[in-house]
Amino acid sequence: MNVTDIELCKIRTEKRLWEVDEDKIKPLAESIKTFGLINPISVLEDGDNYVLIAGEHRLLAYVYNEEITIPTIIHKRQYENIELDKARCLIMEADENLLRRTPDGHEEAYLLYRRKEAYEILFPTPTSEKIKKLKKDINYRVENGLPYEELEKELNDLENHKSFVEDTVEKTGLSKRTINQKVRIGTIIDKETGEILDNMNISTEIFKKIVIGDNEEDAKVASKIYTDTIKTIDDKFEKPKERNNFFNESYNKLKTEMNEQEPKYHVNHPIEFSELLQDKIQNEYLPKYEESVSSPVGSQNENEETTYYKKGNNVLICTISFIENHGESVTNFITVHLNDERRFEKVKNIIDTYGDEDNIMVVCSDINIFSNYIKKYENI
Repeated sequence: MNVTDIELCKIRTEKRLWEVDEDKIKPLAESIKTFGLINPISVLEDGDNYVLIAGEHRLLAYVYNEEITIPTIIHKRQYENIELDKARCLIMEADENLLRRTPDGHEEAYLLYRRKEAYEILFPTPTSEKIKKLKKDINYRVENGLPYEELEKELNDLENHKSFVEDTVEKTGLSKRTINQKVRIGTIIDKETGEILDNMNISTEIFKKIVIGDNEEDAKVASKIYTDTIKTIDDKFEKPKERNNFFNESYNKLKTEMNEQEPKYHVNHPIEFSELLQDKIQNEYLPKYEESVSSPVGSQNENEETTYYKKGNNVLICTISFIENHGESVTNFITVHLNDERRFEKVKNIIDTYGDEDNIMVVCSDINIFSNYIKKYENI
């Protein structure tokens, strides 16, 4: 593509996919002064002026440097309706950002959602009625010796229409399943809420959970309730991973409980489920969690001997009897079985190696193995 220097005053910006990060402008401006502009900005022709497609940070860096012109790739108008050209340009901007941004969280999901909106404006899915009508018109023209080539080309284009998902698979390399999941996240969770969740390092697993719901509008309301719940409990945990694990376990526990009363309750009643989860976390699940963290050594009840020991927030050493009684509440752990004192040192090495990053659970075969291990290595 040809690169042309155009005047900054002729370029206008419209509502963009992402807000400008002002902290990036000054260092980018200094870099451009030193090394020049590596990648030109992209614009769309609009009469004698231009609409920015991609490169707002670069454009503002040139403004910061008080430049008059900027190297630019100019895209010609392809449609009489400028809204179609804008949709085409939004797809181009989304594709550029998808290649540059971290492929996790809400950010990518929102890009895919906006790309889908623009794609369906530019390439609307043909209806079966329209295809049937074209076939009928072609048959009529054939039978009456009338030209039909243009209609046949239109029919061929419609029958070979590439869906948004198919096109996005080609552009990004993501699977169809992943694209659909991410578009759902971008559809249900608005940009402002999504930025809050991304800043809190919410896991992909949680994003998938908090957009579930048969009714889209109900799912949007529920997603905000889930977000409020996560914000409320955030300061109770040292690491985002610990908070994410706690929320996932709480969600799964309540889901199992409610499914016994009504299958797919969380899907059919997302608002009610999110409100119930909020109440359960605040009044039941979180107090129990905080109690277990503050008291690392414990038993199943006051009359029984000690059956578990918590080391920090991600190592659990326990007996088989503890698992038999509480196994449903212990999930997402790497499990190590300990049935011989000769393996004590090996198990300790496993905990020391993985304990800072992963959830480790050591299941002791009996109370003697359990007691001897924590006495020897945990000074209890």
